[in-house]
Amino acid sequence: MELVKYVNMIRRRWIVLFLFILISSITTAGAYVAFIDPVYEASTKLLVNQSQTEEGVTQLDLNTINTNILLINTYKEIIYSPITMDKVVELYPQQNLTTEKLIDAVKVTSVNDSQVMTISIEHTSYEVATNIVNSISKVFKEQINEIMNVDNVEILYDARPKDNLQPVNMGLPMSMALSIVLSFILGLGTVFLLEYLDDSVQTEQQITEDLNLQTFCVVPYIRRKDWKIEKDTDAKNQKGVDTPYASIET
Repeated sequence: MELVKYVNMIRRRWIVLFLFILISSITTAGAYVAFIDPVYEASTKLLVNQSQTEEGVTQLDLNTINTNILLINTYKEIIYSPITMDKVVELYPQQNLTTEKLIDAVKVTSVNDSQVMTISIEHTSYEVATNIVNSISKVFKEQINEIMNVDNVEILYDARPKDNLQPVNMGLPMSMALSIVLSFILGLGTVFLLEYLDDSVQTEQQITEDLNLQTFCVVPYIRRKDWKIEKDTDAKNQKGVDTPYASIET
């Protein structure tokens, strides 16, 4: 069976697979500790909502709600625009931020048919990410009043410090698992390549398949240390036989 052939092939060269996995695991762990910094995400949510008020009672109008939903795409562009980001950069000069870098780092998302927008940003410091994303929400709320003369944006909640915060980038266990899988595949390919390049005869089956000949006997492999032990044993036995004859002649 081909499967048995492949299994025997891997068994003969298992050390190659082991070395690939070992070296890959050590390299991945070292690179993760030395070069990869944990990245944290902070987010805040905004509600786009303008309602009509009559006699002190707030009324929700379906047309107004649909208008607010359509405005979200416009509001996203305003958030990404330099008119908003320039003000945020001015608030945190110590972070060496630029408007272009901040625009690339910020993500603004919304669910279909929802009046809620989520502003999020990733940074190696959760405290910095929290301060920046909260500032973006506040600056944007002020800019909407100035640009569009409307007051239909409310901050649902600000980003806050969290306990047991976990980084959002790939953790070490996941990196190790991925590294082991890739190194196993690469090692397996190397085993097949070495087997393909090896033209020596390893088994009786190879003789039958390649030469179409029957095998009558097999000389087992003898290790060097076993050969030495056998020679020493023969020498001792020979010495034990010769001793009696020597004493008789004396």
